[in-house]
Amino acid sequence: IVLTVPIRVICGSDEPAGNFVPDYSMLHGGMNGANHRIDTSVPNAAPEAVYQNERYGRDFTYGFSVPAGKYLVRLHFAEIFDNAAGMRVENIHINGKQVLENLDIWKAAGGLNKALVKEFTGIAPDANGKISIRTSAAPQSPDQNAKICGIEILPEGGKRLCVLFKGLSCISVRLFYEWPVDVPVLINWISIENQSGTAIHLDEMQIE
Repeated sequence: IVLTVPIRVICGSDEPAGNFVPDYSMLHGGMNGANHRIDTSVPNAAPEAVYQNERYGRDFTYGFSVPAGKYLVRLHFAEIFDNAAGMRVENIHINGKQVLENLDIWKAAGGLNKALVKEFTGIAPDANGKISIRTSAAPQSPDQNAKICGIEILPEGGKRLCVLFKGLSCISVRLFYEWPVDVPVLINWISIENQSGTAIHLDEMQIE
């Protein structure tokens, strides 16, 4: 199965979770999960079910074919089994470059059943047009099963929508929405008021 950007994968599951799709094409590593309640209060967290599942193994690599460009790679983790610091320590490489060294998910997230999100910007595909994400156990890790729960690969840059709002006794406000080129856009307009409670009205809109 070939995925198209934006890519959102739930690792180690045969069931989707929100807009995260199963990793059907992944043949390495094992699949595991636990139906624990997960604290997903961290910014940019995935749906809870993403963290309730995992792809695990001593050393395994995901590979995704993407068009040329720059991407944000967002990785999702949660420790749902080893309930102590130092039990599971792992390394993460993107396109052969180490981006996380000696990651202790339990320690970084603040305990068991807590979502952990790591982001990396400016990632370009390699000479083969792929973004590879390697997960491997650190040599000193007591648990030699490294793990990952979810992967997002999102295009960076693109067109910009500039909206200027004005309201009585209100300073003009500019809101910028950015989205990737060739990705559908959905904007939900919301009611905005200034501190005096006066509505801020749309004055002009420009797509750049």
